Amino acid sequence: MLSKKIIIITGSSKGIGKEIARHFLKYNTNFLILNSRNENEFIKNTKKIHNIKFFKGDISKLKNINKIKAFLKKKKLKIDGIVCNVGGGSNPKNGEENIKNYEVNFQKNFFSSINIIYGLKKLFKKNAKIVCISSIASKSIVDTPIAYSVAKAALNSFVVNFAKNFKINKICITGILPGHVMHQNSVWMKKKKINPKFVNLLIDRHIPSGEWIKPKDISDLTHFLLNHSSNSFNGTLIDLEGGVTTK
Repeated sequence: MLSKKIIIITGSSKGIGKEIARHFLKYNTNFLILNSRNENEFIKNTKKIHNIKFFKGDISKLKNINKIKAFLKKKKLKIDGIVCNVGGGSNPKNGEENIKNYEVNFQKNFFSSINIIYGLKKLFKKNAKIVCISSIASKSIVDTPIAYSVAKAALNSFVVNFAKNFKINKICITGILPGHVMHQNSVWMKKKKINPKFVNLLIDRHIPSGEWIKPKDISDLTHFLLNHSSNSFNGTLIDLEGGVTTK
């Protein structure tokens, strides 16, 4: 196990996180540490694989981060890469949000990332890679709940500012800003079930590529960012949105 890359993926039981985990499972050169608040069939199946360790719990809570830290220290392992994928959350319509919505969104979409990064920072290898999954809503108005958009914008700012300390940390950090993602558990899949005509019209009129962003698109890019040998992507925020913000 010591010869394998140690990769941590948070929020890995469904959607984007699940696809990223499945992608990295293809490579026997990785030892994966997966995290999710809940277990499902996918997680139960991965537990049977020898090069995976699963930690259940809310990663924005220090006690759950300490469990991962204790495991790494016991096994004398150092981290090669981490994917901060936890995010999302249900919100009221814009204009009806309140302070509580902001608190919940920052906990899930901001602190879930920075808590694990700072909690495990001393266990990163030199030139380790971090990929934070943000959202195109963090920089463009795409009819997304305000509290969610603001929390993701804060995550973007963290990526850029954390990157400035590369000379000290020796950690390369990058952010991916997906556009409208379609998968089984996505918001857009739920909208499509309710109003398929509206959703189809949206893609025809507003997405030049004519395609939804797929979890595989994100997992492919994540794999590249965690495995490239250069640190030139440090502090970069990469739009992955099919042209939906094109004017």
